[in-house]
Amino acid sequence: MPLRNVALSAATLTGTVFLARWLLPGHGLLPYVAPLAVAGIVMTAWSGTLAGTLGSILVGVLIGLSTDNPQEFTVIFSLSGIIASLVLGRGTRVSDFIRAGVAAGLMQCVMVVVFNLTELRQPDDLPQMVSYL
Repeated sequence: MPLRNVALSAATLTGTVFLARWLLPGHGLLPYVAPLAVAGIVMTAWSGTLAGTLGSILVGVLIGLSTDNPQEFTVIFSLSGIIASLVLGRGTRVSDFIRAGVAAGLMQCVMVVVFNLTELRQPDDLPQMVSYL
């Protein structure tokens, strides 16, 4: 792997982690809609699938642990980046990047639903669950 790719990957990881740690804590909705899978997509585009998945795991752990629900957000951020990296593959066309972004968004939606299904205790909680989507 060329030195330029390593430097770009390190800069992407550092910038993403610093921006997310500065912007995300204390907000109710922002962590759910933050496009943090983009770090994995960018790293996959210039360094390959393995670097993208490892970068996504690193971003998910470093950012997820600084939020209000560390277990939930670590899994959400890591899995959305991993899925985006795997769907992107070589990333030769723009449609590959769009497909990776859609897959990452769908994975985030699924994980939000999975983590919040355990909180449904009464039938009146269903509208609240729909609002998460």
